Amino acid sequence: MNDTERFLSIIIPIYNGESFIRNCVDSIIKQNIKDLEIIMVDDGSTDSTYAICCEIQKENDNVLIIRQQNSGVSIARNTGIRAAHGKWISFVDVDDIVTEEFFSFCKIMEENDADIILGKIKYEGSKCGGSTPSSIQIITDNKQMIRFALDKYSCDIVQRDFYFTSSCGKGFRKSFIIQNEIFFPENIISSEDFLFNLLAFNKSKKNIFINSIIYQYQTNGNSVTHSFNPSLVNNFIEVTRLTQKYLSQSYFNDNVIKNAYLCRLLSNILFTLQGCICHPNNNASYRERENTFKELIAREEYLPLYEIKLHYNNFPIAKRVISYLVIKKQFAIVDILLRNSTKILRFKSN
Repeated sequence: MNDTERFLSIIIPIYNGESFIRNCVDSIIKQNIKDLEIIMVDDGSTDSTYAICCEIQKENDNVLIIRQQNSGVSIARNTGIRAAHGKWISFVDVDDIVTEEFFSFCKIMEENDADIILGKIKYEGSKCGGSTPSSIQIITDNKQMIRFALDKYSCDIVQRDFYFTSSCGKGFRKSFIIQNEIFFPENIISSEDFLFNLLAFNKSKKNIFINSIIYQYQTNGNSVTHSFNPSLVNNFIEVTRLTQKYLSQSYFNDNVIKNAYLCRLLSNILFTLQGCICHPNNNASYRERENTFKELIAREEYLPLYEIKLHYNNFPIAKRVISYLVIKKQFAIVDILLRNSTKILRFKSN
């Protein structure tokens, strides 16, 4: 594959994706996108991922394979960004697919001078409202984009399908990304997409929303979102720190954004509880889990949650209930609910 400039580079970070990679790449190739580059970053897979990637590359002359030691999805995506030859960059996770509307999404990229273009995302088997690709909305207000990223429930219910905390289902102009040095934080294992988007939305001058479903999340019970991970406590403390760092003080002078920010802090606690402290696979004793919870909510960055009246009425009912209990510091009830009803009360990290 030569180094000539392409229209679009699709970056696929892969770790042990042998069961998904064919389906994922096939959904992209059948779009027949002109001047397309597919970059598969094999992040130290231990299964047959690399061999399958090589087979795909032999069948398609627009495929680039990068092989690296296992370093995590953020570094894999950043590697792809630096290697990309496309004017536009889009991210696809190996266990997901793009829909038939993705081709029309690319046409919008070609015809507009936006920094970011967003399409709708749906979960496998779920319903999502979408119409024709010609139905677009342009937003140039950074504060509005930041608010959407901080708390998707603060925006119109139709807009929530754009998944503002996911880097997937979007197109980013590469020159915009490089000039503003927007990369994924490499020490983050969950919510790295949210932080990437926060940086991008803070810098973008023109964002186009396309009312079409262009991307589909597939169900994968082994993903980071669903697994027990003891590192999530420190991970979300760092996510909170970086969120504060990325936002200028002027944002906090806006009461609507301030409330959205507090909702994000609350969500960080909920993700920590769900994926670590109250996860059914956490074998620590009840007292140990309770102490971890108390230490977490006593941190200085979370104190505003208990001092300022927080409006989270737009949260889904399950998330609203758990949020109320967390703010009231009722760990015993939270622990029972999350450890025994994770399928019912599961929150998605967005």
